[in-house]
Parts: sequence; structure tokens; C-alpha cells
Amino acid sequence: LNELGPDAVAAYTAATRVDNVTMAFLGSLGIAVSMYAAQNLGARRPDRIRTGVRQALWLTVGGAATFGVVVAAFGSTLVRLFVGDDAARVVDMAAYFLHVNGSLYAMLAALFVLRGALQGLGHTAVPTVTGVLELFCRIGAALVLGAIWGYDGLVWGNPLAWLAALSVLVPAYVRAHRGLRESTPEPGFVPASGLPD
Repeated sequence: LNELGPDAVAAYTAATRVDNVTMAFLGSLGIAVSMYAAQNLGARRPDRIRTGVRQALWLTVGGAATFGVVVAAFGSTLVRLFVGDDAARVVDMAAYFLHVNGSLYAMLAALFVLRGALQGLGHTAVPTVTGVLELFCRIGAALVLGAIWGYDGLVWGNPLAWLAALSVLVPAYVRAHRGLRESTPEPGFVPASGLPD
């Protein structure tokens, strides 16, 4: 990034600041899913885990779509808060970053929820591996895509890292989900309706 000049550095930095608002929202939902899954695993309520993860996916994808629309519509305006009105090239470069990421926030939403669910279920190896995989993808994007396409190549580092992580997380969660489906609640439990079974 530094080799691409000060405009690229300023654009990437400003876009990342705007992007971090979405990351905080989606990341907090991922943490909530992790706690929810862990609590219901301890309570031996796999039915709640499956339902909660499904609902969290819908909620985060909806939130991601909303943030994506906001970023697409107001990305340039938001970036100007950080770089001022007289840096048109920086604003355009940062807006490109936000448009690419914003259009693919649904992948990030799924990543956070599935990673949180797996952590809550005690499957810590896969989330760790996906974190390392994301790091390597970003490094690869910087070295390869950045060398070929410059700033545009660097921008695609995040979405490619999300995609790589999801390629591992989705099958891992499907396996964990099947395991939950085969689990049965404790005898005599009180279902969500409050009525005994």
C-alpha cells in the first residue's frame, strides 16, 4: 500500500474507518451468537442453537444489506468527513473500496455468525484456521493482486479473505449442525413455548 503513494494510503485509511462501523456491528452479533450457542449447549437445547443461528444469519444479512446500501449511497460523503472536500482522488479511491466491500457485506455477516456459532459449540480449531487463512489471503492479495492491479487489487483482499474463510466455515458448521440435529433434548425439558412435551 505504501508503494502506491500517499493518495492510496489516505484512501485506504479513510475507507477502513468507515468500514469499521459495519465490522463492529456484525462482529458484535457474532460474539452474541457465540455466547448464545455456548449457553444453549450447556442447557442441552440444540433446537435453540439451530434456531438462534438461523435467526442471527437473517439479522446480520439484513444488517449487512442495510449497511451496504448506506455505504453505496453515502460512501463518498462519509469519506469526506476524514479527508476533506479538496481530495477528490482520495475520495474516489476510498469510495471504490466501500462499494466493493459494501456489496459483499453479506459474506462478512455469514462469516461472523458461523465463526461465533462454532466457537460457542466448542469447535475452536476451525475458527482459528480461518483467521490464519484470512491473513494469508490478505497478504497474497497485497503481493499478487496489488502488484498486478495496484490499489484495485488491494481492495479485493478483504472480500477474497472472507470467501476463503467461508469455504472452510460453511462445511464445518454444516457438520456441527448435523451433529446438533442428531442430539436430543434432555428428558422432561420445557420447550420454548413453556408447555411440557
